[in-house]
Amino acid sequence: MAAEPKDVPDRFLCPITHEIMQDPVGDGRGHFFERKAITDWLSKNDTCPLTRQPLSVVHLTDAIALKKEIELFRGTKSNEASNPPGAVGGVRDVMKLKSFYTKATETPFPLPTGAEEGDEDYFLHVQVDPGNHSKRTPVDVCCVVDVSGSMQITASVQDDSGKQLEDEKLSILCVVKHAVKTIIHALTAEDRLSLVSFSSNAKRVLELTKMNAVGKKKAEAALETMKPSGATNLWDGLHTGMETLRTNNEKGRYSACLLLTDGQPNIEPPLGHLPSLRKYKRQHEHSCSINTFGFGYDIDSELLTGLAAEGGGNYVFTPDGGFVGTAFVNALSNLLSTFAHSVEVVLDPKEGASTVIGKGEDCVLGAYPLERIAGGGAVVKLGCAHFSQPRDFVIPVRIKRGSSANIKDCISVVARYVIYNGTNGKTSLEGEAVYNDIDVQTQLSRLFAADKIRESSVVASYSLSDSQQLLKDCIATIFKSSSKSQGEVKALLKDLTGQATQALSKQEWFARWGRHYLPSLSMSHSSQLCTNFKDPGLQVYGGALFKEIQDKLDTIFLSLPPPQPQQYVAPAGLFARAPRARAPANMANYYNVRGGCFAAHCLVTMGDGSLKKVSEVQRGDVVSTGSGGTASVVCVLKTVFRNSPPMLVSLPGGLQITEYHPVRINGKWEFPIDLVPSAPCSNTPSVCSFVLDRGHVCVVNGVECVGLGHDFKGDVVVEHPFFGSQKVVEAMKIMQGWDRGLIVLQANAFLKSDISNLIERLDLSKEIFEPIETSQEACVC
Repeated sequence: MAAEPKDVPDRFLCPITHEIMQDPVGDGRGHFFERKAITDWLSKNDTCPLTRQPLSVVHLTDAIALKKEIELFRGTKSNEASNPPGAVGGVRDVMKLKSFYTKATETPFPLPTGAEEGDEDYFLHVQVDPGNHSKRTPVDVCCVVDVSGSMQITASVQDDSGKQLEDEKLSILCVVKHAVKTIIHALTAEDRLSLVSFSSNAKRVLELTKMNAVGKKKAEAALETMKPSGATNLWDGLHTGMETLRTNNEKGRYSACLLLTDGQPNIEPPLGHLPSLRKYKRQHEHSCSINTFGFGYDIDSELLTGLAAEGGGNYVFTPDGGFVGTAFVNALSNLLSTFAHSVEVVLDPKEGASTVIGKGEDCVLGAYPLERIAGGGAVVKLGCAHFSQPRDFVIPVRIKRGSSANIKDCISVVARYVIYNGTNGKTSLEGEAVYNDIDVQTQLSRLFAADKIRESSVVASYSLSDSQQLLKDCIATIFKSSSKSQGEVKALLKDLTGQATQALSKQEWFARWGRHYLPSLSMSHSSQLCTNFKDPGLQVYGGALFKEIQDKLDTIFLSLPPPQPQQYVAPAGLFARAPRARAPANMANYYNVRGGCFAAHCLVTMGDGSLKKVSEVQRGDVVSTGSGGTASVVCVLKTVFRNSPPMLVSLPGGLQITEYHPVRINGKWEFPIDLVPSAPCSNTPSVCSFVLDRGHVCVVNGVECVGLGHDFKGDVVVEHPFFGSQKVVEAMKIMQGWDRGLIVLQANAFLKSDISNLIERLDLSKEIFEPIETSQEACVC
């Protein structure tokens, strides 16, 4: 037998074998035993070996927290032996812990009930920080793809004007396969990929394969063999994916299942999906994260959310074809920037002077799973941590009446985790908690919002008015917070007052998309993950490595050869027609994150009749409005794009402009695309548009072009709920560049509505601070 570590705590020893337990179970009375030892005992006896009270095998329960504590102890001792203090590769303190607090009475956020007179209640914020790193983790990825019959339906997409794109005729499966191909090209020779398809049964299309040049060709060939047919046996697909990763597990790699489905399972495992997943996890130590993607409006979002939560991953709602690219790009960016998984924080009150309140609850703010431990403490389970993106949670703490304890040091805080190389890690909080009311309330706002978004979705299923009030109360509470002026809280409020409010505004909207969207939004905020380019509040998440990977994948998705529409032979009775083959699609439509207009090196007519390059126009300049009047430039909005070239329309006279930026020709507003066909323009690095103080029209290369925030009504071409209203101006006013008259944005800063598919807001996190004098290649949009 291998030698046991020294200094073993008594509670780790089985009272029957007197050895460290490997599979501890409890008797419900505070006693723990090695499972085999106690079951052997009870096969011959019907009493507890310690107390002699009646005891049966049915009374035994898994001691999960104790087991993890023992495993961490074993791993720490082993690493201390192989990595003495100061040695490279040690696992202590590879992540940092910080803690902040504020008095509960200083916040507008509610506490659990049960306080007694004289008690002092606090909110304690704990932050787990993985730090900044430039090298990502080797990964094993298994894409589990639904290939049931419905996946051959056309993936509908709308353009930025809300117009349905009917000419591309790519099936849902075609778009999904292109997204998977992006993953293939993004992975390196250090990574491995497997492909699993499922319909009536699951099929391992590609074994776990290294993504070198040969492996990528093999993966692409395997991907093309996927054809739609049959029913939706989701569990068989997920189980096959997990088994693929488990049976080929290698230490030092992070593994994840990416599961995408467009419907509800019509084949159910005997125990049900979630119980089956829990049973699988109990039976197998190796666990991969599970990320679920629900495509369209006929999905079981409750199931997909539950599977992702149980699997330590995330659920993303993908309403149409235009969302598949962004969903996969962000999911893989998060996966590749993962530093640690199975992150949990142990909160242990010192000497019983304080307690983590809310006793009996199985979760804490943000729906993080919580496990009670003796002495009033708890274990909070956070899931994954990503490079440069701290994980934060807030927990209520009560100092007991008459206690001399101080909130600064009354609770021991220890983080436990498994880092990317498969080694157990441990970090203890050094020093005391620091008072920081705004910091704590910033996190409270996020977690409170995540809870209320999720709760409002549940309530809306039986009372839409109650759910609306619930969300309004949530917004009002956050507006009372000291953190309301913080950038991330401002962005969060845009989520709440924008898309979340719309999701609950009409019963038909909630029934169609709100019930799927709200759980996805809630989970993303709780997990602090950027899962799309659309929701403003999510754009604050993700560190430098995430954004670097995100930009790379963005380019890959748009630059890969577009898929050819395929004609599948559908089983009789399922579909009357399959899409006929057409020209290759423009994949930018299936990665719809931009709303900007683009043009070339154009000339603006100034108020005195002179001409000036758009790139030289600044705040305060006076321009001609085309009707004999003039207007002053209030602000220049510049959009920079670095990846794929824009589609521009070239009009007579030299104006190059985007397809749907209104121009006035002979007194009539027109979309440029209705006048001249568009073409890609690869030599245009940036574009500009103007906010004017009056008139709201400028003349560019002799053509009248509308400005931002014009408020023109009654013409379907020029009228726009965002660009044509004060909403765009208000959005610009809260950006850093407003005061200097120049706002510079990344091309993916324009966020769309799920309802109209029109641009409806700007992503604050995509602003770039650029010196005014460097603006050399701007254009009008």
